[in-house]
Amino acid sequence: MRKSDRMLNTYNIKKERGILAGFAQFRPSVYDPYEIETAEDPLLYAIIGTWFEGDVITATVKNCFANGCSKVFILDNDSPDDTCALAKAAGANIAEVYKTDFYDDGLRVRKMNQFMRKITNRERQPDLWWLFIDADEFPCGPHGEKLIDYLKTLDDKHNCVGGMAIDLYPTTTTGYTRDRHPADCMPTGIPRKGEFCSLAHWKHQLLRTRNGEVNLCQTRGLHTLAAKRVPNDLIKRRQPYLVLEPNTTIPIFHAPMRAKEDTERRLSVLCSKEQDGYNRGSLDDAFTNNNGSIKRWRTLEHVYNGEWDKVELPHTQRFGMDVVGIALYEWRKLLPDVLTFPRWYELETEQPAKLSLPLLTPPTISSSCATVGDRSNLLYQPHA
Repeated sequence: MRKSDRMLNTYNIKKERGILAGFAQFRPSVYDPYEIETAEDPLLYAIIGTWFEGDVITATVKNCFANGCSKVFILDNDSPDDTCALAKAAGANIAEVYKTDFYDDGLRVRKMNQFMRKITNRERQPDLWWLFIDADEFPCGPHGEKLIDYLKTLDDKHNCVGGMAIDLYPTTTTGYTRDRHPADCMPTGIPRKGEFCSLAHWKHQLLRTRNGEVNLCQTRGLHTLAAKRVPNDLIKRRQPYLVLEPNTTIPIFHAPMRAKEDTERRLSVLCSKEQDGYNRGSLDDAFTNNNGSIKRWRTLEHVYNGEWDKVELPHTQRFGMDVVGIALYEWRKLLPDVLTFPRWYELETEQPAKLSLPLLTPPTISSSCATVGDRSNLLYQPHA
């Protein structure tokens, strides 16, 4: 019996993808009309899934407001630190605090979907966008504009938006300064694209609701969406609601590794403390074939020592084998259209933090989620 199945039986955990009843996972299609028909001014709400995020949650909440969110909600998995207090102080509403023995992303996403549906049905806003994010994710518009300003330019038929993640890595002794945008602290990273749509978006974190109707919801990992099955009179059966995204990509600054002390403290609780032979992250690791946070824990020292040829790349495998060795690029060269982004503080200068490694030529980004681009540009050649 697989390790994940043993855990499900032992702890009576229901395996799920977080999808609402009556919905089915559906690949987004690109809708690129010749003439854009914009809707009235939309609203933007954010919902953030949190656990042990005290070092970054203040910045995450403030980034949501800086991008035009009218409301920010927190769904917390019983954080052992001051995550909820700091989020509330930054202006967020605590939607729910729930407790589990293991990190269960399917359960988390289902709770986020249920809360989104409850608020949408209650308020019945004519045009409401929802932003689903993890606490270490900082999205903005395609050119660095506020998300709300970007959403105002979309066609009335667009109902979701996809993005490319830039996994930021600390290359200075400080790593990350609290209450700051991580892109101001970490000038380098790697691009992450996926195979979840034709535009190779890594995640689809924005979805649209109308007049209290919820026709889309998130799935495990927030990579793709699920659509409500609706009647089709022509073929006499129920088909998924159309999932239409624009031919644009938003950047998602992703900062899973920040100041060393904070990162080590969080990962040690997630990956090292065992219960009956399992740790808090074992369920997720079993589902992802040990391809998630356990990789960051195993290579923690390599990251902070700058040993990039020994760093494992999470959520990536080649031919069933782990990818070891990463190459870092200036995110400003990966995102040449993003000259700035929304901030909630004043900068003395627009120059990025001083680099502690040589500059690299930006890669030719592949649509595969397992690559960092043209391997001839790598500082270190990843090996299996």
